[in-house]
Amino acid sequence: MREIKRKQKFKRNISRRYSSERNISIGLKLKIWMSDVLTIIGGGFLLLGLPAMFAFIPFSSVFSPGFSDTDPIIEGKIIEVNRTGASINDQSVYEYVFAYNPPDGGNYEGVGYSTGCIYEVDAQVEIIYKRNQQEISKAKNLRTSSFPIWISFFVLIFPLVGAAMLYFSTKKAINAIYVLKIGEIAYGKFLNKEPTNTTVNKRRVYKYTFEFTAKDNKVYQAIAKTHLYERLEDEDVEKLVYDPDDPENAVLLDAFPLALRRFFANQ
Repeated sequence: MREIKRKQKFKRNISRRYSSERNISIGLKLKIWMSDVLTIIGGGFLLLGLPAMFAFIPFSSVFSPGFSDTDPIIEGKIIEVNRTGASINDQSVYEYVFAYNPPDGGNYEGVGYSTGCIYEVDAQVEIIYKRNQQEISKAKNLRTSSFPIWISFFVLIFPLVGAAMLYFSTKKAINAIYVLKIGEIAYGKFLNKEPTNTTVNKRRVYKYTFEFTAKDNKVYQAIAKTHLYERLEDEDVEKLVYDPDDPENAVLLDAFPLALRRFFANQ
């Protein structure tokens, strides 16, 4: 049987060097990255979420010690009840100081928390403590910190979503910078625009599609998403740059800051 040789598909390598690369300054690279919708929204999520994360997580049960089934359990007593300044779902968080005396000697105190008051002073409560570290303990039905662990996961949502958006916007920026450095210039003709579910500064983000002819005389499409739609609607054709090895990888210059458009003005 004759072996059929298949042509190997070229894989783009952004670290590959070209003899005529354009010099994109660091400042311009930052502007390219910061102009992306994902960078704007992701940065906002991260900035909003980080203060809440640092405010709540240190006081949540994330860092609470764990106990095993072999750790001793004894009866203890609530010796102090205090209402804290924290609240969850409009219910005050209470702090309890409890005392316990292990059978092998020693007098210990511990602290627990609950949402709403569930114990009074002198109430009996079960205490579990570390066999080899008897000062580490936990009272039944009480947590070891002001806020339950689910609060931590809730406040982490915004910074995690923001970080994910910044990750993808950074990948997009790296790709765009690569294309702008080595790409061929062409002009795209408007095909259509579609509204997305995203808004920035109360302006709808639209997805624009343009078509252009590359040097191989084939027609390709260039896509851009922006809330500054007047930039892509002011001319009959839009200037773009495409990867000569992969023309489907193209960027529209008017979707980027003015500094980049000026950079390509005479090219």
